Amino acid sequence: MALAITVTPENKQMTGYVYKGDEWEARGPGGFRKLVKKLRELQTLAPTPDGKTWQQCLIHITKPDYKINIQFEYDDPRRWSLKKVSLDMAADYANSLRSSRN
Repeated sequence: MALAITVTPENKQMTGYVYKGDEWEARGPGGFRKLVKKLRELQTLAPTPDGKTWQQCLIHITKPDYKINIQFEYDDPRRWSLKKVSLDMAADYANSLRSSRN
């Protein structure tokens, strides 16, 4: 599973994908509000030395061992966001978020 989550004062957004082999499905976990609340708490705990907080994070949860990998983006709040919309681009976007372990 890959979750791209944006948490800025102006925007709260989550995009999620579940992968099985070469296939993918747009889906994320329930409880978006609880997750965003916890991520906002995490933002305050993980600033850069100059006080800058991350704008977006990419969370990978991989099976069968359910390992979690989280990457943070401090400069570009759209780094892992879908830029253009079409079916082909949605597939490219979903695959760009895929963990290297899938």
